[in-house]
Amino acid sequence: MLLFALVVPAAVWFGILGNGNPVTKFDAKQIVVTPSQFSGGPTSGVTIRETVDVDFGLKGHHGYYRSIPNDFGVPTDVSASSPDADASLKVDSYDTYTNILIGDPYTTFTGQHRYVLTYTLPDALTTSKLNLDIIGYDEVLDTKRFDIVVAGIGLDQPECRTTASSGCELRPDGDVHRATIAPLRAGQGVTIRGSMTTIEQSAEVAAPPLPVRRDRQRMLALVGSFVGGLLAALGIYLLGRRLGRDEVGGSTAIDAAFPDGGQSTRLVTDDALAGLAATDVAPPPGVSPWQGAVALSEKVGSKTATAWFSELVAHEIVTLTNGTPATLTAGPKFADADPDVQERLTKVFDQFDNRTLELGTYNSEFASFWIHLIGRQDEFITASGWWTKFPPPKKPHYPRLLTVGVTLLAMALIAPLILLGQAFMASMTILAGVTITAMTAFTVYKPMLRARSAAGSAVTIRTEAFRKFLQASEGRHVEWAWQHGLLREYSAWAVALDAAKAWSAAVGASTVPPMEAVQYTSSLTVLDLWSTVDRSISPPASRSSSGSSIGGYSGGGGGGGGGSSGVW
Repeated sequence: MLLFALVVPAAVWFGILGNGNPVTKFDAKQIVVTPSQFSGGPTSGVTIRETVDVDFGLKGHHGYYRSIPNDFGVPTDVSASSPDADASLKVDSYDTYTNILIGDPYTTFTGQHRYVLTYTLPDALTTSKLNLDIIGYDEVLDTKRFDIVVAGIGLDQPECRTTASSGCELRPDGDVHRATIAPLRAGQGVTIRGSMTTIEQSAEVAAPPLPVRRDRQRMLALVGSFVGGLLAALGIYLLGRRLGRDEVGGSTAIDAAFPDGGQSTRLVTDDALAGLAATDVAPPPGVSPWQGAVALSEKVGSKTATAWFSELVAHEIVTLTNGTPATLTAGPKFADADPDVQERLTKVFDQFDNRTLELGTYNSEFASFWIHLIGRQDEFITASGWWTKFPPPKKPHYPRLLTVGVTLLAMALIAPLILLGQAFMASMTILAGVTITAMTAFTVYKPMLRARSAAGSAVTIRTEAFRKFLQASEGRHVEWAWQHGLLREYSAWAVALDAAKAWSAAVGASTVPPMEAVQYTSSLTVLDLWSTVDRSISPPASRSSSGSSIGGYSGGGGGGGGGSSGVW
């Protein structure tokens, strides 16, 4: 239950939900392009101001870096600032590019921070055309919102080119031209172009507001989703526990284990039912080992088929021989088997000249027999009357109205998360946490909805009491079973009730002659050889391979500037 309640808080902690994301990215960038050093006369350069809102996520970084080609000259007048991080500046210029590092190599930051970088490209306006790479195609991080503002430069036929799927359009907006790309993925370049008509001094372009800081709501979302999810999981658990209560006869443990048809019944939880089991040296009468296994586990499948198979080995109907490979043959008492079992196993053995099935290789007849066996077990359990609700293999379910209501609520709360990519407020994250945890608990706790009848509870109590005996058995108990001709039967029960290891240890500590111990406990080898039996009933997995090719676009090229940015 605690694990379910931790799922959404863990997603909040790692930033997947709760107004955050652990992946380092740019929340937003605003690139403002203006004429440089305007004094009323011609100018040949542009000044670029980059307002960068970066989310370092949960990993510490020193700051922001920018790499700029020197196509329009070595950048000059480089300056940097930050309202909430270190803005120490280091500029290294080389033959073809300039590297700019903002931050302190001895200081790291996590979470969201803003950097403002300003620099001049001195030769960007040497012709009558503006042809500027805003960012190159070697950009390494995603940007949720990328804004471009061109101010002080009149443009005719402005153009914005990008590889982003949303496209890009440079449009007039009052005295400026603007373009927005949302999102701009890593490796998607942006270039702006146009014929320059005027160059003039422009008004200051305001920086965008700071993005909402996810850390402000992160703790609230974390605590709220954990507490809400825990309460939701607890509620679903208690509901399943109540709906799946078992009938027991009478008012005492003895009454419950040996019910009388005329007794009154009461309802108890699965835990309380298990507490009614003492320790019994005998299995429930008239019950096969595989049936006892179903009574305890409330499941029919390969495990119960294995239990049934171990009983066949114990009664010498079939012989399972360890070796390379392990083999299966008809046993000395094969004629005593159920006619249907004889017929189907005969089809298996008749395939081979020596009537011996070598295990470890898929055999269709044996696989068909196995499926038929599980089907017969399903039919028996369904008709047994041991359950009042949802007998195996019927799938349990909650009341329809409750299921529909929770599903609709989950869709209403989770749909915005899918559309927006993440929870954008703590309250929605808390609601999503409650819903997701509840849906998980609904699925996990469904098996609790099965409810036993008084007869089924009696079988369960007596089977559990016998399981306790097998689990705690010693050598003297094995000797007693051997002396009373019960060693074969008890060994088959040990396989069925997951007590084979303890029972094998008790056999080894007993004084039963080794040859007879091997003979009478041969059913225990079913578990040792089960991996080869499993391969005999499971067809080889089909394998397929597919290939795909992807193409790239070398956008963000054709002009000067550009380059890449990231964090360090």
